[in-house]
Amino acid sequence: MSDIVDIKSILNANIKKLRKERHLSQEKLAELTDLNTQTISSFERNLVWPTADSLNKIIKALNIKPYELLITDKDSMIPRENVINEVQKLLNNIGDMNDSDKTDFKKHFSHPNHRK
Repeated sequence: MSDIVDIKSILNANIKKLRKERHLSQEKLAELTDLNTQTISSFERNLVWPTADSLNKIIKALNIKPYELLITDKDSMIPRENVINEVQKLLNNIGDMNDSDKTDFKKHFSHPNHRK
């Protein structure tokens, strides 16, 4: 099995899944997050990466813990630890955030059992 984890696909699929579980339309989620419907649609179709700001808005609107965006289906072949490790690598390489924002985002986005 490959160690490559497609974090973008997992994040974006979970945005759609969690939105639908809450019986929210894309329009309603866009309204709750102050994003536009096209942006929500682009995330859900896996066309673009959500920004840290967008993820924080979505997390608040869906009333979820940040790590819930990374949980794969229990039948998934991708081990959860691989996903968490890949996200940590991703966060270490985010170049468009200042150090304070990066630290806050890491703290907010990490799973409680994997905080350092």
